[in-house]
Amino acid sequence: MVAEQEQDEIELGNALFGARLAKLRKEAGVTQVELAKKLGLTQSIVSRFEKGQRRMYDDMIAATAKILGVTPNDILGVGPCKPIKPEEASLSRKMAKRLKIIESMPRRTQETVLDILDLAIKKN
Repeated sequence: MVAEQEQDEIELGNALFGARLAKLRKEAGVTQVELAKKLGLTQSIVSRFEKGQRRMYDDMIAATAKILGVTPNDILGVGPCKPIKPEEASLSRKMAKRLKIIESMPRRTQETVLDILDLAIKKN
C-alpha cells in the first residue's frame, strides 16, 4: 500500500514536471520539434518529457532553461514562481492519472474523449 502511494506520488510529480515544461515551452513560442533539435534529441523524447514518461537530468534541464529563456528553478517549480491561474492548479491524483491515460491515447481518440468532456461540461 505504501509503495503504491509512493509510486502514485512519483507519477504525479513527473506529470506536473512535464506539464510545467510544456507550459514554459509554449510560453516561449518554441515547438517540441524546435526544442528537440536545439537539444540534439528527437521530438518524441521531448514529448515523453512533457508527458512525465521520461526523466530530464540536470544538464538537460540547464540547457532547456537556456533555450526557453527561463531558469532551471522555473522548470523544476522551485523558488519564486509565477502565480498559478485557477485553471492551472494541481489536479487530484485520480484526475492526473486519467489525464495521463488520455495523453497516451492516439490523437483521434484524445479528440473524441475531449469532445465528450466538452459536451458534459456544457450540460452542467
